[in-house]
Amino acid sequence: MKNMNSILSLPLPNRCETIARLVKECTNKELENFFPLLIDDLFGITNQVGWKLRSIKFNSNPYEFEILTKFLHPNGPVFKLCYKLLSDCHLKYDFPLSYLPIKVQQMIGDGMVPSFYADKLQVDHKNRTPLGLALNPFELFMFHFVYHLVNPNIQLQVDANQWMYWEFLYIRLVEEYLNIFLPCNGSSVTPLSYIFSSQSPPRQHSVHFPTRPARSPTLLRQSVILNQSSSVQHGSLHTSVQATPTFELWRSELIAQLCIDFWLSTSSYDSQFYNTSNQLPFWTYPLNDTKSYQNFMGPVWSQQFLPTGEHLRVVRFLIKHLHYFANSLVDDSSVMDELKRVIIPSCQGKIYRFLRYTMQHWPLDTSFRLILETWLSYIQPWRYQDYSRRIRESDERSHSVDSHWMPFIAENLLGYSLIFQQLIVRFSRVDLATPKNAHMLYRVGKVFSLANLTDYLRDVEAALEEGKPVCSKWSGLVRQHIVDLEGSGFQYQALFGSETKSEVIRFTGQIQQALITAQMRLESESENQKISFLCLFTGQSFSSEYSVDERKKVITNLTSSLNALKRIFELEGIENQSISLNSSSFANTSNMKQDIRRIDYKRNMKDVKYDGDPDLQPIKSFENAFLVRALYHISSYISITYQHEIQQLYQRSDWCGGIMRQILRGPSVIHTYDNSGPGGYSPRVARTLPPRLSLRIWAHHRTLVLLFIAFILLRFFGYPTVLVIIIALIVWFLFLFFIYLIGWAPKPPHVSSFNSSF
Repeated sequence: MKNMNSILSLPLPNRCETIARLVKECTNKELENFFPLLIDDLFGITNQVGWKLRSIKFNSNPYEFEILTKFLHPNGPVFKLCYKLLSDCHLKYDFPLSYLPIKVQQMIGDGMVPSFYADKLQVDHKNRTPLGLALNPFELFMFHFVYHLVNPNIQLQVDANQWMYWEFLYIRLVEEYLNIFLPCNGSSVTPLSYIFSSQSPPRQHSVHFPTRPARSPTLLRQSVILNQSSSVQHGSLHTSVQATPTFELWRSELIAQLCIDFWLSTSSYDSQFYNTSNQLPFWTYPLNDTKSYQNFMGPVWSQQFLPTGEHLRVVRFLIKHLHYFANSLVDDSSVMDELKRVIIPSCQGKIYRFLRYTMQHWPLDTSFRLILETWLSYIQPWRYQDYSRRIRESDERSHSVDSHWMPFIAENLLGYSLIFQQLIVRFSRVDLATPKNAHMLYRVGKVFSLANLTDYLRDVEAALEEGKPVCSKWSGLVRQHIVDLEGSGFQYQALFGSETKSEVIRFTGQIQQALITAQMRLESESENQKISFLCLFTGQSFSSEYSVDERKKVITNLTSSLNALKRIFELEGIENQSISLNSSSFANTSNMKQDIRRIDYKRNMKDVKYDGDPDLQPIKSFENAFLVRALYHISSYISITYQHEIQQLYQRSDWCGGIMRQILRGPSVIHTYDNSGPGGYSPRVARTLPPRLSLRIWAHHRTLVLLFIAFILLRFFGYPTVLVIIIALIVWFLFLFFIYLIGWAPKPPHVSSFNSSF
């Protein structure tokens, strides 16, 4: 194989087809040198681009999506190449230590090598310096695949509010790999013996199935390993895909361990953040102690170490799949069932640290929903029991929690209580009257309102109280988990204790304030939608980010959240007193304050001015989104194609120019921000737009309604469609000509030319 690089430079269809043919025809010796080049080019190790696995989408790149899905499928050419090269047990490839998670790098540098990497680590025997990892072909591919998501050189900016994420190729491949190697439908991983028997044997080497080295770790009990090994020695191993021997399980353990280590790793602040005994967590500060909160956050608050939205989506899918995998356990003492039994306990600490760290450092914006939904997926394992009947995000079929989940709740008490306390502080510092924030609070309240969940949490917390033998069987387990996750000096604050209850009472008062604000915004939004008839012709209208229906939903979500908190923390008596106090404080000057706030709100909204291109304003609730986009492309094409002609018509001083100045949008100065400035500085840059055509007014709902009514009336009197259109154009032209005659049309510009362009 002489032209390896030329193969990788072919167009994608030819490239994949050629590589698939080479895997079948070439010898192992020829493929050994080609494989690392393929990995380098595929994942962009050198050029930092790769094959764009994280940017190809099904709806925008369906052809490339289908080709790469088949090419990288577990039954595709790349995996066949890996399995073919596995026949040589001595074939190893280097993997740099710098690609490993930071915490793993630190442990290796300190000489405390994690057992998972011990048999793979290469060490300089002269000075005992770690050099890198030596991996077999399958391991090399999977190491680079999981690292590809967190590779800082290939980080992508993905819309945090975009939830239709299954169309991305990388996430689709994650789903395929987890389904194959961590099956949730009761099947087992296809043995390598079956794979090799279904294809032609290698030419130069005898088939050798890679087994787990003696020093390699395992999540399984030693008794299970010995039983399975003895059964293999007595000839119980066949090519059936229904039995997964112990030495075949290494692929499943490998993928599970890599996903957990790479995707659930936080930053170098990990140990500093969790093992600080002389500094209280920020949620223990009083709600009104903003200075202490800011001092605590200090320089640690940085988005540099935060996962991307794409990363969080993959983590959420991983957590849900691990729940499905663990809940598909069949008690038959097989090695796969043993892996299902230990998979959640072995990773729940890392999941907790990842969630808590990310929530702690996430900005106070609505993109927080990504990490919030990830957390809600983890603390609800009862939702993911039947993989063949996967439910949608919005489908809440579980209305109660069975006692079967009591051990999980006890082992993950901190994941329920401390993160809930953290969320109370966070929600108290955001605008709850915003639809997205209100929806997030509603989601939390709905989950914790599930029947029996709070009862189980109370029982587990009772085991931590000194001198109480209640639920003593959970006492040692819960205390040990708290020490493992937070350290021996950590002081646990009970979720249903007096301190948390006081914070919740103050927070319910903030919810009531948000309800008042939401009601005022709803009234203001309803008034702003009463646009006069003249606005239809001027193109001026009130800009609003949310619709009336969204404002109404805010009140519903906040009311449900308030009632949920009352039920969870049993605040009926105390909460009613708090409500009466808040109500009395507003009763004396209720009308005056509401009027003042309504006036201030309207004034502030009117003072907000958009300085960009008017045609690129966000689509409003009273506009048709499809027509806005379509008309913008049409008007832009006409304006750019006939730019000089439009300028000449706009400058004419006769009646033609007077009419065109009413149809066209005049020259205007817009302001944008140059993001290429040094140090993140974005200067405000002014730019003049020339006269141009703008058709956006025709996407207004009222415009469409008036046109529809006029069309129906003219058709009612028997006029044909073509004549209706001609009559409408004539009436419109006469109206514009009348405006010109009475002198209301814009005057011609003083300059003879425009030094601006699109």
